[in-house]
Amino acid sequence: MKIESIKELLNSDESFTHAYTRFMEEQVKGSKGERRRRLLSEKRYAETLFLKDVWWPAFGNFRLLFAEFELRDFKDGWRFLDFAFIINVTRVCIEIDPYGTHFRNIDRKQYDDNLHRHNDLVLDDWKVLRFSLDDIKYNPRKCQQTIMQAAAKWGLDDTKHLLQLIPTEYAVWKWVENQDDLVTPISVAKALRINRETSTKYLKSLVLKGLILPASREGKKIMRYRAKSSGRTNG
Repeated sequence: MKIESIKELLNSDESFTHAYTRFMEEQVKGSKGERRRRLLSEKRYAETLFLKDVWWPAFGNFRLLFAEFELRDFKDGWRFLDFAFIINVTRVCIEIDPYGTHFRNIDRKQYDDNLHRHNDLVLDDWKVLRFSLDDIKYNPRKCQQTIMQAAAKWGLDDTKHLLQLIPTEYAVWKWVENQDDLVTPISVAKALRINRETSTKYLKSLVLKGLILPASREGKKIMRYRAKSSGRTNG
C-alpha cells in the first residue's frame, strides 16, 4: 500500500503514533509565530516519514530532537531547520529534501540561498545531515545506519542510552551533569522534588548505564555520585 499522507502514516503504527503525538504536542507547546505555524502545517509528510521509518527504528524515542528548530543567521534573519539534534555541545542539523520542493520548483536566487544556508550552518559549527525523500522511502535502513554512524563518529556514544531514558531518569542525569560537586540521593531528591527512594533508584541505574560515576572509598556503601565530565576523583 502506498502511503502519502501524515494521517495514513499515523494509522499504520500504534506505538509510533503515540510517541509522535506526544512529541509534536511538546514541540507546539514550546513554540510561537512562524515556528508554530510550520509545526501545525499539514505539509509535513516527508518529515513525519523520516521520524517513522528512520529515527524511530534507530532510537525508539524523540528525546533531544527538535522539529522546525528556529535559528538566527549571520544576517539577523530567521531560518528553520527540519530537525535539530542537540546533545551536550554537539549540534546536528537534519534536513529532509523532497526533490520537487527543494530543487525542481525553485529559482536561481532560492537555490543560491539554499547553499548559503548550508554554508552558514557549517561555519557556525553545526554538523549537517541531509536525506532525500526517495531515500527515506526506499532505503530507510541505509538512512538509519547513516544516523548511527554519525553519532559514533561525532563522539555521541551515549546517545542511544540517553534516548532510552525515561523522563525522570533523564532529569536526574541532566541535573547531575550540571553539578560541579558530588551529589547524594537526598540532594537530587530535593532539587527535583522526588522522593529519596526514587532518586536512589535512578542514580544506581545511571551508574549501571555508564552515564554517571559512583564516588566512594573502596569497600564502602555508595552514597555519593558525580558527573562523568566533572573530572573529580573518587573519595
